[in-house]
Amino acid sequence: MGCLVRSSGHLRLWLNYSRKSVAGLSLDFQLLNLLGFASYAIYNTFMYWSPLIRTQYARLHGGMSPAVHANDVFFSLHAAVLTAVTLWQSVLYPQGRHAPHRVTVAGVAAALVGMTGYATFLALWPRINPSCIDKCDPAAWFTWLNLLYALSLIKLGVSLVKYVPQVVLNYRLQSTHGWNVWNVLLDFEGGILSLAQMLIDNAVCGDWSAITGNPVKFALGFTSMFFDVIFFGQHLVYRAAREGEGDLDPWEECTACEPAYAPVDTEAGPLLETKAPGESSGADGA
Repeated sequence: MGCLVRSSGHLRLWLNYSRKSVAGLSLDFQLLNLLGFASYAIYNTFMYWSPLIRTQYARLHGGMSPAVHANDVFFSLHAAVLTAVTLWQSVLYPQGRHAPHRVTVAGVAAALVGMTGYATFLALWPRINPSCIDKCDPAAWFTWLNLLYALSLIKLGVSLVKYVPQVVLNYRLQSTHGWNVWNVLLDFEGGILSLAQMLIDNAVCGDWSAITGNPVKFALGFTSMFFDVIFFGQHLVYRAAREGEGDLDPWEECTACEPAYAPVDTEAGPLLETKAPGESSGADGA
């Protein structure tokens, strides 16, 4: 499951490297992606390895263990690293790069400040309330378990909105060049297997409360699959429109579909401007 999903990330890195460009890739999407996967990696790591977190979870969910496996930990850590490398590529390959929207930057910064403040308060909470060192009610607000739940909600919230900038960018460019269709297919298969794993786990254990105890994993599968369908539809529609032939193999990379990009302008906003092939500026004609 995780191998399928993260293989799509490797394909994106290779595509950027081979073209020496991140044209067609939304940096808003990548910033939100890094925030989401970093939050999810912290959530999975502590849910899987921390005795304190697992004890608090068991108290809150009738003695059950978190439905988090080693592959969940590896998947989220691997995804965070791949996303960070993709952002690094945007620094190396400025052609086609655009500045992320200020709303995206502000949202990411607010989440980082909020979670850092929450963690700092939790670290100081035993001194404020010594009786809560070992026997704090896991349903209370000020527990490490609830910090992890907050991080998982950040991941879920990010997943609900992070795909929108890429969908809009594809629409503005009328192209999916730079967004490899195999990313979409592998991610879609990974989403199906993720949901199947959770349903099988719950059926074997005879306890469906694991879905309520780990709702983010269940919701993420549906969200990613929904947007994968949109991306695949965009790929088929825009490729056919730009190529102008209906009998082409939709799986092949369309070289004629690559849009012409304006020079990098970090003040231009979140989306790239397009220029028709052969179109010249006033300065060129002078």
